[in-house]
Parts: sequence; C-alpha cells; structure tokens
Amino acid sequence: MELITVGWYFFNDSKLFYTNTKIYQLIEEAESNKLTGERIHPYFGFSNPVAEDSVNNHGFVSPYNYPFIRNNENQYIIGIFGGSVAKGFALEGKKQLIEALKKHTFFEDKEIILLNFCAGGYKQPQQLLILNYYLTVGQELDMVINVDGFNELALSNRNNEQAIDISMPSVDHIGPLTNLIDQTTLTREKLESLASINQHKIRLNRVVEMMNNTHFASAYFMLEQFYKILYSRYTTELVTFQQLESNSLDDSIVHIYLADKQSSLILFDHIVLHWTNASIMMNETLKSKHILYFHFLQPNQYYSNKVFSDEERKIAFVEDHPYRAPIEKGYPILMDQAGFLKQNGVNFYSAVNIFDDEVNIIYKDSCCHYNQLGNDVLANFISDSILDMNYFHASN
Repeated sequence: MELITVGWYFFNDSKLFYTNTKIYQLIEEAESNKLTGERIHPYFGFSNPVAEDSVNNHGFVSPYNYPFIRNNENQYIIGIFGGSVAKGFALEGKKQLIEALKKHTFFEDKEIILLNFCAGGYKQPQQLLILNYYLTVGQELDMVINVDGFNELALSNRNNEQAIDISMPSVDHIGPLTNLIDQTTLTREKLESLASINQHKIRLNRVVEMMNNTHFASAYFMLEQFYKILYSRYTTELVTFQQLESNSLDDSIVHIYLADKQSSLILFDHIVLHWTNASIMMNETLKSKHILYFHFLQPNQYYSNKVFSDEERKIAFVEDHPYRAPIEKGYPILMDQAGFLKQNGVNFYSAVNIFDDEVNIIYKDSCCHYNQLGNDVLANFISDSILDMNYFHASN
C-alpha cells in the first residue's frame, strides 16, 4: 500500500512524497463555543480574527503589530488590501513576491516588509476605509497593493438579494453577527446551519493536522480522500446557509442600511461604480503622500479560459453556487473599467487570465481561493507588473 501510494503521489505531483509533502492550510474557525469567527469592528464593519497566536494587536493575521513603524531607512513597507483571496496572497504568496522583487536592483538591498490589511469578506469601500484609518493613526507605507473584484460582485449581489444596501459590509459576514447580537433576527434554520458549519471546520482541521503530521504516504492518501468528502459537505453547508433568509432587520439593534432591490440591469453598473470610485480615491490619497498604488483584478474560475482537469473541476465548481451568476455577469463590466481607471491615474492590471495556460490544479475550493501554486503565479504577475513601471526603470 505504501509503495502504491508513493507512486500515485509521484504520478500526480512529479515529486517524492517524503521530501515534498503537500501542506494543507487550516480553515479559520470560531472558538468551539462560538457560532461565527467574525467580530464587530467599530470602523471596518467586522473583522475575522483567528487563533490568538496568529493575529496582531488589531486582529489582522500578521507577525507585526499595527501601526508598524519602520526601524531603519532600508525597510520598504508594502501594504496588501482586499478580501480573503488577497489575504491568502499576503500570507502564502509573500515569499515569492519578495524574492521576485528583490531580483530588481531597486529592491535587492532592501528589507521588504509585507503588511496584511485583508480579511475574509472585505469589499469596497472597506479597503478605502481601512487605508484611511491606518494612514490617520500613523502607519507608514511605501506601496499599496489592492487585490479585489470578486467580493465586490459576489457579496454586493448577496446584499441586494436580501434588500441590504450594496455599499454596506457583506451580509453573509455581518448577518451572523447581527443574528447573535439580536436573537430576533435569527431563525432556527440559520442557527442549525451555523452550528453545522462550525463543526465541519473543526473536523476538517483535525484531518488537516493529521495529514500534515503523517510520515506515511498511505496514511496521507486515506486522510486526503476523507478530507475531500468532509470539504464537500462543508462547502455544501456554506451554500445552504447563504440561501437561508434571516428575520427582518427593521427592528434590529444593529443598524444596517436597507435598500430596495435593484434589477440586474442596473445592479452591476452600480457595484462597479462604487468599486472604481473607491480605487480612484485610494490612489489619490496615496499619491498625495507619495505612496505607490497598484490595483489588481483577481482571477476567478467562474470567468476563466483555463482548461480544468476533471479533478480540479470537482474542487472548483458548484453548478448552482450563489456566487457564480454575479461573477459571470459582472466581470466583463469590471474589465471594461480598466481604461477609465488608468485615465484617472490608477496603476490597474487585470490578472483574470494569468492561470489560462496552467495545467496543474490552482483552485482549492468552489469559491475563489488559490493553492500555493496559484498564489506564486499571482505573485510573479504582480511583481512583473510593478517592476515594469517607469518609476523603477528611472530608479535603476
């Protein structure tokens, strides 16, 4: 069994199991006695801190407390902004981005500090608000990288479905908090679904810990198959929860602006307008402080020319996923704004097609998130885009 699974691993990854074991990431989960990992934030709407040993003093996953003040003039500080995809990039793509930047003479002798200002579910104008808050309290930055687009479409569409203003924080994230704070908005079905989601996370993370600690290919193989089954149940429950309605928010003690539902004919134009305005305002604020700003439209499987293997398709696609339709409808509109953003001085780049020629598995779930290879490809694209700027040619 061990020999067979070693061969299977090598066939799939062209690597020997014992020296190149794939490491699975833990899923962020609430404490065992909580139904959601989100916390109300007085400025950002919500935050989603994880285990205490991985978050800083402001609840972001970072080895540095905020505001981070440079220790010497050789430090070059880059802030990463966006939602969970940007957060995954900030954590898993960090090494590749730094290595790629340091190949340029401008960066080769610098100590590059990457600061993560991302959290799952953030969408504009949260990036804009977070940026202004940290600039106000003295955060030093040399460059800002904003990776977004998916949440703006998918989560704003979810807000609209529940008659919540599209500029408000994601109802899928702040809704459970409202339910817990004000029990009148919580239905029995949503309570049961939240509890189920949390239990799935706990089970998944137990399996991940065993996978990451085993020294036997055969044990790893069996655990990985079990992981895929559990992960399928977990993502199915996430979709179920998103489709459940809360009780009316009209009388809730947590005030979230309600709005009439917009038709799909105008909805995505309004979402994209908010997105472009926020990016332009981020750029203008940073430009006034001589801080570089780069905006990247993230790739997503539901708007892609990538040829997916059967194995990756099972991971990356759910036919009736609630995020699928808004991505298919909204991404062309986002991409049409490239010229407008550039005319307004934004260093904007579409990363939509960067995975098209990649034959290996990139996506690790049916939402939007990438594995290590995906984050490395994104890091290379971002570094190439940055270094192609005239600023760095002039500095060379």
